Amino acid sequence: FVTAEGRVVDDANGGISHTEGQGYAMLLAVAFGDRATFDRIWTWTRENLKRKDDSLFSWKWEPGKGGKPGAVADPNNATDGDLLLAWALLRAHGAWDDYKYQQASGQIVSAILSKAAVETWLGLQLLPGLGGVSEGGRRHRGESLYCVLPALAELAK
Repeated sequence: FVTAEGRVVDDANGGISHTEGQGYAMLLAVAFGDRATFDRIWTWTRENLKRKDDSLFSWKWEPGKGGKPGAVADPNNATDGDLLLAWALLRAHGAWDDYKYQQASGQIVSAILSKAAVETWLGLQLLPGLGGVSEGGRRHRGESLYCVLPALAELAK
């Protein structure tokens, strides 16, 4: 469910919130033409999950973390979640003709391409996240397990 503040609560997973849930909820808000809900979710996501040093998002927020109402529990990004956010923003731009959504989408895509993608002999490959994907100087490669292919097609245009 979505709180009044715009946090999408994963009640099957200890009440955490994550970029994947935020992104899917934003996509649904666009599909149903609910701009107010979209804006609430996007505002909460920016204010609580946006990383300070780039245009990516911390994937996990946990209620009650650090003696506060909640905080980021893992600062690493999840590339699939970042893609969902960018896709939802691009669709919001198309639905409501608001350039700020397109601009935010482009910033996320640029950050993914510069930080979470590697060129291989197979072509461009997405890393599942920035942290925890290397071992002994070698990067583990592979698409995000939850990658939504239509998102890639639309964002590539």
